[in-house]
Order: sequence, then structure tokens, then C-alpha cells
Amino acid sequence: MSDDELQPDRGWENRRLILASLAPRTATRPARRGAAPATPDVDDDTTPKKPGLLTRGIRASGRAAAGAGRRFNRRVPPENRMRVAVLTVAVIAILVVALGAVNYLSADVNAPATPTTAIAAPPPPPSQAPLRQDTILSGVTATDVCPRDPNYSDVNRAYDGDFNTAWICTRAQNQDGQTMQVDFGRQVTLTQIRAIGGFDATAPDGTDQWSKHRIVTKLEIWFPKDLRRDPVTIDTGGVRDWRFITLTPPATVSKLLVRVAETSDAPQPVTPATETAAPGADEVTSVAISEIQFIGIDGLTAPTP
Repeated sequence: MSDDELQPDRGWENRRLILASLAPRTATRPARRGAAPATPDVDDDTTPKKPGLLTRGIRASGRAAAGAGRRFNRRVPPENRMRVAVLTVAVIAILVVALGAVNYLSADVNAPATPTTAIAAPPPPPSQAPLRQDTILSGVTATDVCPRDPNYSDVNRAYDGDFNTAWICTRAQNQDGQTMQVDFGRQVTLTQIRAIGGFDATAPDGTDQWSKHRIVTKLEIWFPKDLRRDPVTIDTGGVRDWRFITLTPPATVSKLLVRVAETSDAPQPVTPATETAAPGADEVTSVAISEIQFIGIDGLTAPTP
């Protein structure tokens, strides 16, 4: 056999290829011949962008609906598909209606409470003094400084407990300031003093005595000097009812001075001929008090509430 017929020796080339395959690849050399070359970092507006979140969601919903349709077609025979679809829609409608009814009933039962503002009731007017365990002191006597004219009525009638009688005193020069010296005849402890600042009675002929004399609007109570207490004032406001003052702390006394500090015109019946005018210098006016009561106990011990 001649040298031309022998196969050429390619062992060196094979070894070179093997060694080249074992050499580490560079970053610019693709691992495979079919790998796509690296994309250059070029900011080009023509580069296609990824779809947005909304687009991907719509596509995913479409794929899910298509998959559900395919599963529905595989599971349900063609002759039953219409009936199953109608039943499914009916069940969904019933569920929606039932859910709406439950929400309506729960809203009706558990209606939100309307916020209300707490308003404190106004205190009642200080009409009759609360007596509690105290007592109305009796045996009280008094003296006054008043003209003994036909209008005069004894001062002790203001302490007799009879509403058909009253103390009536003519106002000298139409001025206030009439006084009464009250004597209890023993030591008493007072907690309250109350009075009706007018003649609260009706005469046997039906005449209302309230409108015949001036009304006491402020009555002052003066204590003995040794107590070193300031005087207190009963503000009646001209009301035809009891008005009182509470003594805090209680006062232990045997005598008191009561002074008419302020009066007002008596209310007159409303008639076409009625005219209101200030009393003249020569006009005689009088003041009246139906009752003055002292609330407390005998002795030095303060009453328990």
C-alpha cells in the first residue's frame, strides 16, 4: 500500500481541539454556539417594553376564563351545558339576593344609636324650705318701730303661723328700712329662715290682700355683735311664695333683728283705667309680711341633717 493511500495523521489537531475545549471561556465568549449574543446596553425608544400590571392582569383573567371553559366542556356533556349554565346563574342570583336581605335586616336591627346630649334639668325654684329633721321654732315674739295708725297690724302676726293675718307697717316718708326685734326667749340654733314678702290672703269679701300693700323683695337678717357674723339677705324677687336662706354654719342666738331692705309696688289688676305712677310725698304707703319662720332646734347643739 502506498503512502497516499494511508489516512493522514490528525492526532495533533485532535489534541489541540481537546485542549482548547478545556480552556476557561471568557465573558465575551458564548458558552454555546447557538446562544444569543449579549444585547448591547443601548437606550433606544424602539426597544419593546414589558406590558403593564393591568394588561398582565387582563391577560391572566382571560387565560383563567379560557381554562375554566375548557374544564367545563370536558366535564359537562354538550347536551347538558345549557341547563348547568342556567342553574349556575340562578344560584348566584339567589346568593346575591340573600346576602342583600341579611345586610338589610342587620342594619335595621342594629341601627346606630343617635347621640344624645345630656342636659341637666334646671333646679326647681327655692319655694318652700326643706325641713328634713329640723323643726319650725315656736314661742317667738317681736317688737317693731311703726306708726300706730289705722293701717297698722301687730308685728307678732308675722310669727303666729296664721296666713290670714299679717304684719302691716306704714312706711314713714315712703321709705324702706322698717325693723323688727325678734326674741326667742331662749338659746336656739338656726339653720334656715324663710318668709313670704306680702299679705298672702283673701279678705272675707273676696278682696285679694296681696295687691293692697307693697311687696318685700329683700329682707335682711342681722345677728348679735358677739357672733361676728355678717347679715344675710332673703331675696324674694316679689314672688308670692316662700323664699328662704340657709345659714352655714348654723347660728346659735337668742335674739335677731329683721330689717325690710327693699320693697316694690304691689301688682294691680289690669283694667283700662289703671295707671301706674310713683307714690307722691303725701301719699301713704304700707308694707306687709304674712309669715316669717325660723327653722332649727332649741339649745346649742347643731341639728343633724
